[in-house]
Amino acid sequence: MYGVASHELGTALHMSWLVTLGRGEAWAALAVWAAVSLAMAGTLTRLRRFSPGQAIGWERGRRG
Repeated sequence: MYGVASHELGTALHMSWLVTLGRGEAWAALAVWAAVSLAMAGTLTRLRRFSPGQAIGWERGRRG
């Protein structure tokens, strides 16, 4: 939101450096969002390979 606000303010005030800053922040936010989404998908995929007991280190009722 800060990036979009900076971009819009820069556009309204005709300040090119603020528009550029807002664009850079939008790309950085997109990169972070994509990284977190991929990490979450990887974690969910890895957890689905195991039964619920194996995912936390339990083996048929005894601690592993």
